[in-house]
Amino acid sequence: MKKNKLKSSKNFNLNTLKSKSNSNNLYLITCVLLFISAILLYGHTIYYNWGLDDMEFIYNPIKKIENNWDGIKTLLSQKYGRYDYRPVTLLIFWIESKVFGQLYPGISHFINAIIYGLLIVQIFRFVTIAEFFSNKQKLFALALLTSIIFLVHPVHVSVVANIKSRDNLLSMLLGITSTIQFLLFFKDKKWYRFILIILLLVLAQLAKQDAYSFFILPILYFFIYKYNPQKTIFKDKSKLIFTTIFFLVVIISSVLIIQSFTNMYVEPINITRFAIDSPLVDNNTFINKLSFTLTTLFYYLKFMIIPHGYYFYYGYNQIPLTNLFSILNALSFLAYSAIFILCIKYFKKEKIYLFSFLFFMIAIAYAANFFVIVSGILMDRYSFIASLGFTLGISALIINISKINNWKIILDKRLLILFTVLITATVYRTTAWKDLYTLFDRDIPHLKNSAHAQAVVGGLYINSALFDNYSKSESDKNIKIGERYIDNSLKIYDSNKFALESKGIILTYFNKDQEAKHYLKRAIQADSNYTGPYNNLGIAHRNLSEIDSALIYFKQAMDRDQLFSYAAENYIDMLLVQGRYDAVDSTVQVLLTRFPKDKNLKRKVEFWYQNNKWEF
Repeated sequence: MKKNKLKSSKNFNLNTLKSKSNSNNLYLITCVLLFISAILLYGHTIYYNWGLDDMEFIYNPIKKIENNWDGIKTLLSQKYGRYDYRPVTLLIFWIESKVFGQLYPGISHFINAIIYGLLIVQIFRFVTIAEFFSNKQKLFALALLTSIIFLVHPVHVSVVANIKSRDNLLSMLLGITSTIQFLLFFKDKKWYRFILIILLLVLAQLAKQDAYSFFILPILYFFIYKYNPQKTIFKDKSKLIFTTIFFLVVIISSVLIIQSFTNMYVEPINITRFAIDSPLVDNNTFINKLSFTLTTLFYYLKFMIIPHGYYFYYGYNQIPLTNLFSILNALSFLAYSAIFILCIKYFKKEKIYLFSFLFFMIAIAYAANFFVIVSGILMDRYSFIASLGFTLGISALIINISKINNWKIILDKRLLILFTVLITATVYRTTAWKDLYTLFDRDIPHLKNSAHAQAVVGGLYINSALFDNYSKSESDKNIKIGERYIDNSLKIYDSNKFALESKGIILTYFNKDQEAKHYLKRAIQADSNYTGPYNNLGIAHRNLSEIDSALIYFKQAMDRDQLFSYAAENYIDMLLVQGRYDAVDSTVQVLLTRFPKDKNLKRKVEFWYQNNKWEF
């Protein structure tokens, strides 16, 4: 009898080990397949060129950074574009440029696809570790379905296929990894995870500030899934106190590190950067903000449900400011209210719905035009992190409706049709991001009311005419094409600073400098921190032989620029023509102090002094 029991026990242990081994193998195989699927879906972007903002935000700043510690310090002090501070993202691009010799668009695109693949794997791991369902097979189905829908949804194309948007990828990858560490800590209480959590949160926030939602996600999870306020025994109270203290220590420590790091390397960020191309700029009342928030939230829900209508920019007046009680706002209010009420109603049965909804709302809050006025009004990439809440909730709903509680749910014919539609839409949308021309050709017919979109396309043709190796007739043709878009932009919104500057450049090109000054001064009035119009206004004055005025505007541009630029070159060249060598000396001293490691500046200094035959 004892022998039989012993034999039975051995068989049970052996079966248990085999079951765990099979489960681990399936888990690992699934992660590998999800990663490979991401590469297959976006790997073809290796043949794509630079896209929207890639050159301005990434290529041009990175190519000037030296391969040493001073270069890294310079990198850490730079802003992303003109305003945001995202040093982790810039550091990743800098490392890439050193590994491959320089930045190549195909390699950068492929790295984005790799990061996206890693993110999909982490989403799968997050859902599994969070144990949203107690049934293991049902939980696996949820993790798999959530990962697949997130993977193939076309709302993510503008993040993965736009090199510049690696900041979104990094902030979410680092953020969700920190949440995984949170969940694991409350399972195994290994204190090394405390350091990992803080490190990941800091890096995520320094990759892009939308990572704030991952400071809140673990707290949301704990209070919905782990804390039961109906239990009053001391053990539960002590657990609540311990967890609260732990969250506070992590958050405060992370915020202090981020703040001290930012203060060490860069001046305070100007939050007014968001006030671009939005009807709220001149109508910033509480009622109007509330109205526009409802409109914005409607579009974000539409982005999730309808895989169509994703454009590179919206802006004024593509999405107009409407009455608070407009039909669109009413639909938005009813939709979100209905979802919230249903989440509350089914909370006891399925907590995952409320969790998913609240996470979506928390993650999208920064881009809803209520707390800040968002550049472009709204964009599909702003919903990147929030879309996890949507895909998680919709996946749970699909599983509960179908009642298929295992991985075979992905073989359901209706879901296969859904995957096919989403993949087709994703592939189609991705092809628009092949380069700037394909993107603008695809989107601009749908953006006839967007002042900024028209200005961006006009600027592309103008820059091509000025800087590409074209004949005079070809340049003239591109300038005239660009002018049509710029004029359209100004008809829609006559205070768009980019359109005003571009109009001034066009008039200067056609030797109409007196008229150009009018538009360039208006561009400065629209944004006094925007450096381009100062430099171009200096050129217009120079062309009119108004030397003193030209010097004033060149210097204003030079003082505002974060990098050694054309404005500084124009300023010094004019001083040299006038023989004002003392002024050149003092200016060069200032520039070398500001940009001590700028190779281009050093070359220019040598050129200036050698050609004018005097020593510095």
